[in-house]
Parts: sequence; structure tokens; C-alpha cells
Amino acid sequence: MQRSLIVYNNFRKLLKRKYYEFGDLLYQSNNGLNNNYKVSCEELDFLVATMKENSNILGARMMGSGFGAYTTNPILENEYKTFKKKFLESSINLQEYSHECFNILTNEWILVSPHMSKRHWQG
Repeated sequence: MQRSLIVYNNFRKLLKRKYYEFGDLLYQSNNGLNNNYKVSCEELDFLVATMKENSNILGARMMGSGFGAYTTNPILENEYKTFKKKFLESSINLQEYSHECFNILTNEWILVSPHMSKRHWQG
């Protein structure tokens, strides 16, 4: 029921063109996932914190799971190209992050190569 209410509130904000309020709901939802369910990681936390520093980013929330985890970041349309250029020119290199994941088949934590993202065709 709580999830349905969250989706409904987000939808209402978008219909009313209250984009900044919608973005704030995304940040709140991300905090809930992070603090209540502990489903985040250092890289996702870093991305959300980086997005929060930019006033042109309306909000940020982690999405997906496992190797497909990412953040969604609504941005003002006229600011997209400028933000993308600045972000890509920054010293942030997410492909150099290694991380661990839990293998449920072997019941152990394994180190995932930071170069895995460079070989997307090999999964």
C-alpha cells in the first residue's frame, strides 16, 4: 500500500508540473532505500550526492538491482547538454570502481572487476 501511495504522489506532482517537488520525492525515496533497506552501494551513493550538488538536477534515486543498478536523474531540459559535458569532463571515472557482490550459488562475496563494464557484451 505504501508503494502505491508513493507512485500516486509522484504521478500527481508530475501532472501538476511540480517538478522540483517530484525531485524531492525521488531524494526521499532514495534515502528510504538507503537507510531502511540498505540496498545501496558506495558508487550509487556517490552519484546521488553528486547530483544533489547541482541545482539543475531535480532529484535522484537508485533504480534497478544487481549489476543493472543505476540512478535516475531528471534534469531541466535546457541544462542537459551543459551538465553532460561537465560531468564527462570531471575527474569521475566510474569504470575504474571495483565492487563486491554476493554469489548466492556459492554463498560467498566475490570481487567484480572494474573492467567488467568495459566488456558489456560478455555480461
